[in-house]
Amino acid sequence: MVTARQAPARHLLITVLAMLMGLLFAGCSGDGVSSCASDSDCFSGESCLGGSCTALACFERGRTCSPDDSLECCEGLYCAFEEPCNVSTEGGCRTEGSCRPKLAVGQPCDDASQCADPQAVCSGSGDEESTCTIPPGALDGVSCQSSAECSNADGIVRSCDAGLCKRAHGEPCSQNSECSSNLCDALSSQTCLGG
Repeated sequence: MVTARQAPARHLLITVLAMLMGLLFAGCSGDGVSSCASDSDCFSGESCLGGSCTALACFERGRTCSPDDSLECCEGLYCAFEEPCNVSTEGGCRTEGSCRPKLAVGQPCDDASQCADPQAVCSGSGDEESTCTIPPGALDGVSCQSSAECSNADGIVRSCDAGLCKRAHGEPCSQNSECSSNLCDALSSQTCLGG
């Protein structure tokens, strides 16, 4: 039980401890407390904003990145680097690059994660350079609520029919289920017929 005489001393002790803890955390925190002139003055995962190092949620376009870091490039970007293990460190090396916009269909790639379209793969045949491509049929049968949600990234026009993206009249096909009319002239013209 705390007596009336001990209460002020206890209150003073708690106040002093709280102030010391606040100073300790302020000195260790990287969230807006450290002063800086550029990003190089800040820890990895921080950016110099308004003279203070501020924690980032993701790396913006043009920022230095590494596939080894837990912090990734922001949505729509990927960490591009010329070759792995391109920066020497005390323990060996690490891979560094910069955040760049994801690649469109037809652009050269090393991995599908670099492609902007979620349906795209990174492939090439023989000695050809690998590019972001949409595999045949990958965009057919995708769930939709309107035709605007149906992709034509592979050059085939689609419309939303009964909640699924299907190929429009005159588009190439190999089976009835690919067409919005459910009619594919697979024998002669190999195109979707009007229904």
